Amino acid sequence: MKRLHILKKTSNPEAERLMAFQADKGETVEVLLIQDAVFTKKCFGGFTVIACKEDVEARNVEHHKATLDYGEMVQKIMAADTVTCW
Repeated sequence: MKRLHILKKTSNPEAERLMAFQADKGETVEVLLIQDAVFTKKCFGGFTVIACKEDVEARNVEHHKATLDYGEMVQKIMAADTVTCW
């Protein structure tokens, strides 16, 4: 199962526990950072981490290599089996 977690804040221990649990079960877990979550430099081990391009640019953040624009984010959301926004 393909899981997408959308994080809006820099820290969310509950989300991180659930993502780790899902990954341990062999599920594909992707993390999309939006709003202030783009400030995080935390390494999410084993997860694909992508940031919202517009939020990265608006906040002048330079440490995210993988970004998506709004249209690409919609495609990512539609391709996921489940989407959880934190």
